[in-house]
Amino acid sequence: MANTKFQRLSYSAVYQQVDPVTATLVAGAAAAVVATFDITPIKFITVSLDVTIAALTGVEVWVRGDTRARWIQLTADQLDGYGRSDTGTDINSTPAGSACFMMLNCIGWSDVMIKAKSAGAAKLSVTAGGQ
Repeated sequence: MANTKFQRLSYSAVYQQVDPVTATLVAGAAAAVVATFDITPIKFITVSLDVTIAALTGVEVWVRGDTRARWIQLTADQLDGYGRSDTGTDINSTPAGSACFMMLNCIGWSDVMIKAKSAGAAKLSVTAGGQ
């Protein structure tokens, strides 16, 4: 059975991972949702986007405080950390064959949504873990 949600555990120091999600981006389209996570059971989350076929031209991180709240976009400097698996640091221009990651403090947020866009037909493998 696929692990698609973070679990509420009494022992909060447990690191949890959800199974990878695969997303395909339409060439030249607006930023599309590639993953949404309920992050209430965890304190910190790291989300990685493994990019193949075409480079990314934008990555957005959106959060909300509860299921009825409006989504708020976070800028990169509001994240706990971010980067790429190659020599670059700009997650918005992650080339094919590389990965980018974003780290977020979950305190005060109930959900996180990751959006991405590409000039080409990119394929993404989205992984997330936290504790």
